[in-house]
Amino acid sequence: MAHGNPNAHRFSEFYTSQHYQADLLKFKEDLANAIKNKLGVDMGTTRLYQKPYPVEFDFTPFPAGWRIPEFTKFNGDDSRTTWEHVSQYVLQLGEAGFNDALRVRLFSLSLTGTAFS
Repeated sequence: MAHGNPNAHRFSEFYTSQHYQADLLKFKEDLANAIKNKLGVDMGTTRLYQKPYPVEFDFTPFPAGWRIPEFTKFNGDDSRTTWEHVSQYVLQLGEAGFNDALRVRLFSLSLTGTAFS
């Protein structure tokens, strides 16, 4: 890199960034092809995981000073009913339980095992 030429550094950063993006895209394509060829699974262009609620829910702030509680986990295999679990979950949320977005966004934290799956 030439000293005293600020554009030389900018070009180097640009080229490295562009080269990195191309390498990353190639790696993703190669990985998807390997999975398809070896396992018969077509990854396609879709995301593997999609949240079960609107993206706006992730931007809902927690109440001031509120902390996520240690939820009593529900696995679906014990003697509790789903109604009992949901009632206990809303009680454990406390103040955050009054907000629909927070109730939905945090619900998966109260599940385990087959109920989570």
